[in-house]
Amino acid sequence: AAAGALERLLKNVDEISRYCRPTTTILNTNTEQMNIIHPTPRIKALSNAQRLRKVIFELVETEKSYVQDMQRLLERYIEPLRDDSKLLPTDAIESLYVSVKSIHQLQQTFLKRLESNIPTEILAYNAIHEFRDILVSIADTFLSYSQYFKLYSTFCAMHLRINRLLDIHQNNQHLKEFLAARNPRHQHSLSFESYLIKPVQRILKYPLLIQQMLAFSNSNETNSNEPLLSLEIMKLKQAIKMMNDIGEYMNGMQQLYEDFGQSFEYITKSYSEEHNKVYIKFNIFTFINEYNQFSNCLRLCPFVRY
Repeated sequence: AAAGALERLLKNVDEISRYCRPTTTILNTNTEQMNIIHPTPRIKALSNAQRLRKVIFELVETEKSYVQDMQRLLERYIEPLRDDSKLLPTDAIESLYVSVKSIHQLQQTFLKRLESNIPTEILAYNAIHEFRDILVSIADTFLSYSQYFKLYSTFCAMHLRINRLLDIHQNNQHLKEFLAARNPRHQHSLSFESYLIKPVQRILKYPLLIQQMLAFSNSNETNSNEPLLSLEIMKLKQAIKMMNDIGEYMNGMQQLYEDFGQSFEYITKSYSEEHNKVYIKFNIFTFINEYNQFSNCLRLCPFVRY
């Protein structure tokens, strides 16, 4: 019921957007005068409360699209790749599958949590202070998921490896036919590469959206007699810092793969061939996963200093 109510709320975003559509104009070069074609009534610019509501709706609506994109990535590309070992190395595809599947499951629960933060009466809010509970809930949602977002560090390293493999196998006719069959119109937005970059884009988009919420909520419309750092402002700032820290952490893990990833792969493959064993599972992605768990343990154990 709550999800249905939120769905109806999101449909009103377009109606809100109509308030800020620009007037269409054309310049008459002969008379050097501006002629107005089909003028529309001048409407007052959106208030910060309206802008804030619009950003909140954008966060939830784009999150829904992102979850759907991850489902399409799994169904359209990764799962079929798992079924055909002639396309790309099976260990790489299996690691990619585990990573994307984990992200998809994470974002499904994250989306439900976000949706639960939005009350049905949000469309009636006309003042910034009315959004306080929503903003605190959204910020708390991001903060509570911080340890889980480290899943993206594994994906970022895997993303580099898959792109490298696609370059190596670019002349593989079987792979070409496979990719073409799943994107017959050759639309870039539906390509394998386009879907693969979406998790990176999404995790980097979060702090920008939260920053917009902070900007609109920390405006002149707020009561000047209130504390400069209200609870929602402090929470939003914490969420922004946390998401930026995660972005830096992802960059570090990505650099780790760039520096040592191929060496890990070479060593493990050589060891397996030398000892006539199946390609052992430990690789750079296993290391990153183990490091994520170790760093989480350090964060959760206050008696450990690092």
